[in-house]
Amino acid sequence: STVAVIGTGAVLEPDLVLRALEQRFLETGEPRDLTVVCPMLPSDLSGTGGMNTFSHPGMLRRIIAGAYNKRRAPRLNEMILGNEVEAYNLGMGTILHLLRCVAGRSPGLLTDVGLGTYLDPRIEGGRLNEVTKEDLSEVITLGGREVLYYRPFLIDVAIIRGTAADDKGNISMEEEPNYLGALTLAMAAKNSGGTVIAQVKRRVLADSLDVRLVKVPGILVDAIVVHPKQTQLSPQSYDAALGPNLAFSGGLRIPYDDARRLPLADRKVIARRAAQALRRGDVVNIGVLPTIPPSWWRPTRTPFSIRPASLISTMVAGWIARCWVWPRWTRRATSTSANLPARSPAAAAFPTSSTGRAALSSARPSPRAVWRPWWRMAG
Repeated sequence: STVAVIGTGAVLEPDLVLRALEQRFLETGEPRDLTVVCPMLPSDLSGTGGMNTFSHPGMLRRIIAGAYNKRRAPRLNEMILGNEVEAYNLGMGTILHLLRCVAGRSPGLLTDVGLGTYLDPRIEGGRLNEVTKEDLSEVITLGGREVLYYRPFLIDVAIIRGTAADDKGNISMEEEPNYLGALTLAMAAKNSGGTVIAQVKRRVLADSLDVRLVKVPGILVDAIVVHPKQTQLSPQSYDAALGPNLAFSGGLRIPYDDARRLPLADRKVIARRAAQALRRGDVVNIGVLPTIPPSWWRPTRTPFSIRPASLISTMVAGWIARCWVWPRWTRRATSTSANLPARSPAAAAFPTSSTGRAALSSARPSPRAVWRPWWRMAG
């Protein structure tokens, strides 16, 4: 059977269902030889929950995931390195788009993401060990352009999570920090003839949920597991005794003036240096939950959106692109554009006149123009 599991870190982790599944295998030896599809990596606890649930010989045959972590799932990593299971590492977006294709019963996914990288079947095809032989994708030419074609597969069971379920099976997510493709997983399983299991914190009467909060309609849900002790995040991330924090789920915005001060260390220096590249109108993608108090980001001036990614890596990548790649690319392109062929994309993208070059350079100032010493930044 093929099982799709939702969750990234503590966000939307269906922990009770996963623990029950693991306990059943340890007691009965079933289910066996599972193929697990996990766009992200649920559980932020070391050695328990998440993919550790399936990390038993005989229980797991193949895993297709968008992330792996030695600290969170050490047994799984050992099984992969020991050639005990087949394992693929595909992009999170690729997996979710592929599941949408399964949900829509389309012929498959076409994408150029991964061409020429380890995802390319001519190189590694995302395979992580020697026992993983099958290619999940192939290179085809469409309209004179190479793309990767991923074949769809059926989903027998989807395990998702929400906040509340009514008597009709409608699932709301008012306390969840993100939705993480829950609807996509449910639709993929349902249109494969499979089963959708939803873990929730509470059960409510039919038609009592605000329809605007319902993210998975009841027609897609087959079974509901009520977990009254379900927490918004794990104790490592947030004190569960305080109850859900609506700021995490977008229900309100809290002032940053009273946010705790981070000690002056490498993380703070890196974040400050990255923040220097921010200007009014920029939009920044940060991690599931910020790990650095953003009191000095002035979020009222810079919109922040949530995605499953690392705060530091995203900020640093943005800084590199803004302060190093873009200025050098701009200077190089503007200085050589006059000598490029008329139909060159670069010639079309960058103006050759002095007026055009001036407008282009003024639109993106050099790093020196936006740089300030990090010790002069507030916070």
